[in-house]
Amino acid sequence: MQAGSLGFCLGVLAILALPGWPGRVWLVPILVGLVLLVLARWRWWPWLLAGMAWTLFAVTPGHLQLPTALEGQDLRVTGWIAELPGQAHGAQRFSLRVASLHGPDGEPLAFRGGVALNWYGAPLDLRAGDRWAFNVRLKRPRSLLNPGAGDPERWYFARRLHARGYVREHPPPRRLARAETLPLTRWRVRLAERLSERLENRPHAGLVRALAVGDRRAVSDAERSLLQRTGTAHLLAISGLHVGLAAGWWYLLLGAVWRRVPDLALRLAAPRAAALAAIPGALLYALLAGLSLPTRRALAMILLAMLAHYWLRPVSLFRLLAMALLLSLLMDPLAPLNPGFWLSFGAVGIIAYGLLDRRELAPEQLWWRLQLFISLGLAPLGMLAFQGVSLVSPLANLVAIPWASVTVVPLTLLAALLDLPGLGPLLLDLALGSIRWLLRFLEWLAAQDWVHRHWPRPPPWALGLALLGSLWVLAPRGLPGRWLGLVLWLPLLAPP
Repeated sequence: MQAGSLGFCLGVLAILALPGWPGRVWLVPILVGLVLLVLARWRWWPWLLAGMAWTLFAVTPGHLQLPTALEGQDLRVTGWIAELPGQAHGAQRFSLRVASLHGPDGEPLAFRGGVALNWYGAPLDLRAGDRWAFNVRLKRPRSLLNPGAGDPERWYFARRLHARGYVREHPPPRRLARAETLPLTRWRVRLAERLSERLENRPHAGLVRALAVGDRRAVSDAERSLLQRTGTAHLLAISGLHVGLAAGWWYLLLGAVWRRVPDLALRLAAPRAAALAAIPGALLYALLAGLSLPTRRALAMILLAMLAHYWLRPVSLFRLLAMALLLSLLMDPLAPLNPGFWLSFGAVGIIAYGLLDRRELAPEQLWWRLQLFISLGLAPLGMLAFQGVSLVSPLANLVAIPWASVTVVPLTLLAALLDLPGLGPLLLDLALGSIRWLLRFLEWLAAQDWVHRHWPRPPPWALGLALLGSLWVLAPRGLPGRWLGLVLWLPLLAPP
């Protein structure tokens, strides 16, 4: 299974690495080759061709859909607000899932996917799932040629946003229908608005909303900078860790209750009942996050692990990770274009690799070593994705992860879901107090200038050597000269 998932992933990457998007006509030779390899009983190559075929089938080549001649012209577009609208630089920013697009002369245009829009006028009551009509000016997403700069074209393409632009004032925007689609996003919006009413712009209220429903719009720049400097940005936004925590709390709670009811325990063993209860707990929290990429990975692993636990089947962490990788790519073959894909799967892969021969260690020893392993293993990817690395990340996460697991996440989740008089405000006060103490600890760590180092984006060969060096250093005991893996880091650390 591990080899098949890896082959499927390599097939997806092979298509994404091409300089231009191939047409679907290439599906024919790929499928013919796939059938021939299956008939020849090859085990690995069919998975690679299957990954290529699935990517070509599932992805629409959006960069070919907006003719260059229509850039900068007035177009009429109708569609549905597709996400939680945000504010930036004096404009409302939102994405629109296009239903129809008409040219300057009113002729319909073939266009599928989404567009990213800015509105600079008086604030509109934009809500996810509402259908609107706008007069817009669009252009294709393009990247900059500055060395080391971000890649906006990749960012838009990964999110299937095939054009970007702004809304014109005349004719004015017009709402065509309310709450017509996207019920999950509308539910998240209602929870976010209810939390905002309760919090009333209190300090760190944005972090509570980010943890509860994955809405990071209200997180301040100072808070973002603090979390980035300490390497703890993954904690205060719904991630795979939090979905696992939700599943774990459901598992422990129902297991404890089930054991105390003899009639239930005789019908179904408590561990098996708890395994079934953990699945909806993880699913609920993943839905609150809008099924983001890290939560999909965690949800797939939890689902497979709990089903294996229910059927009393042993399953390795590597096998769970491989199956989650396959499911994630089936859901979205463009996921590898997102740095979160590599960071999410990389963190779990490093944990599995670090546990190969270290299960006999005491829990406290294993805990701090895993934090060191994750920081060392993900540092090259952090330099590539964010051009920086936190030097205090192991120490910060050593304290912050258990603190958030025991106090911040449970209190925030309960406050978001329980709208009971008296209890809801109390839970919010406790959650805010817990976040406040955690941020004080992180501010103490981040007080020095040296805790976070900015670094230029490394060339691919230096990044590959550093990743190989990390695997060498973290290898199981018995491999001689593991410290020599640090030598492979030298090209990455050398200044350009």
